[in-house]
Amino acid sequence: GGDGEGLAGGGLLECLEDLWERDAGEGFMEFAFDPATQRRTHVMLNSRTAALAGMHKEEVLARLAAHEAPMAFLPLDWFCVLLNQTFYLSVATPASPSPRGGFLTELMYIRMARRWPPGACVARLEGVKGLNARGEVTHVRFLSTPITPAEYDDACRRCPEACPMYYMGDLRTGEELVCDFAADSAATIVELAAATAWSSCPWPRPGSKAAAQRVAASGYSRAFGGRGLLQGIAATVLYLAGRVAAVAPSRLDNCGRGPASS
Repeated sequence: GGDGEGLAGGGLLECLEDLWERDAGEGFMEFAFDPATQRRTHVMLNSRTAALAGMHKEEVLARLAAHEAPMAFLPLDWFCVLLNQTFYLSVATPASPSPRGGFLTELMYIRMARRWPPGACVARLEGVKGLNARGEVTHVRFLSTPITPAEYDDACRRCPEACPMYYMGDLRTGEELVCDFAADSAATIVELAAATAWSSCPWPRPGSKAAAQRVAASGYSRAFGGRGLLQGIAATVLYLAGRVAAVAPSRLDNCGRGPASS
């Protein structure tokens, strides 16, 4: 429990961290913030979160401190998440924080990337944002649980709005998402957008045979095409992602890869 004012003293932090460290089935990560400046003041995670990323806990903490932690998603997957959140916030009206603060919770089902060994899984992610009485963010908590491809497919049927990739037009099954991970990670957003004839992207088609082969082998090329109304949504996803990648490729196309290992 606890209110939106954030975490208590160091003793409680250590107790909470120890509690989550004992949970081997669910990843836990929490960021605490100074409400006035919104600067990060504390990071806490368990070993399960690090294992899902293919790293040790100490390495994740060190990378977070240096602002070098790799994203847990492929760039286009994450872009689907951002667009889905934008569409949701444009129609949803969050409840106002209570006088003692409050929480905003978001649930989603998504493909997660693993740094080492390279691979992926589908997972259930729950984000909890803590607010103080003034509506300022005090902490953000993430809970991640790997699920089976069948459980992902069931979530797409029951609550498609909680499945960003599916909702944005990527109708692949959980099994296909996992199997297509290597091919999907090989193609960049710019290559995907430029090679998609119906996306109306302003860039030339891939100039190299290798780029064209990467796009053809990608599961994205099958997922984002020829699906009626979803075709327009998918075209928007690729077009906007391509625009961002063209302006700042290192911020989008590389965000899921992180720096090379030493």
